[in-house]
Amino acid sequence: MVIELFGLPGAGKTTFAKQLEADGFTVVKIRTKKELLYFNFVHLVRHPISSLMNAIFILKNSPNPGLRYYKFMNFFLDMNARYEKARLYGKAVLDQGYFQNVLSVFENPMSAEIMKRYIKHLPKPDKLIVLDILAEESLKRAGERGYYSRERFGDEYVENWRKVVLQNYDLFKKVVGDLGVEYEIVSNN
Repeated sequence: MVIELFGLPGAGKTTFAKQLEADGFTVVKIRTKKELLYFNFVHLVRHPISSLMNAIFILKNSPNPGLRYYKFMNFFLDMNARYEKARLYGKAVLDQGYFQNVLSVFENPMSAEIMKRYIKHLPKPDKLIVLDILAEESLKRAGERGYYSRERFGDEYVENWRKVVLQNYDLFKKVVGDLGVEYEIVSNN
């Protein structure tokens, strides 16, 4: 069984994954370049259309070379490898997976149609757990941990991206029932 966690930055995905680990799940991480390359090759063979579509969406939504590299490494190569590695375990948890890309890849608010088209081609976990948290609480927790995602790209970029993330998050919660995955929404306020 593969469980994927989804939520805003600071929603508690890593903490929840550690709780599942205490219950016998393996938190899937890619530790070496060899693993990264091997599992991406496996993913490409098993999911060629998914790989192509994900790469196209990432390239289309990367306004500069720095973000393109960041997204390609983190939301393409690492996601592909972790998803394939998770299949090796009886009970695996992805603290971020393909569904999280709805928040991580896109630079503009999505329509429900684009969101559904993007997710349609991605492999699905056995269960998606949506950690629902208020936007204010997400910001508070990110401040407590000392950083918010993507700070290295500048304050203006982070502020604009944060607004897009919130809009896409709200839309996701409205359409998750139409995305072809078993899911559960857990309030994490």
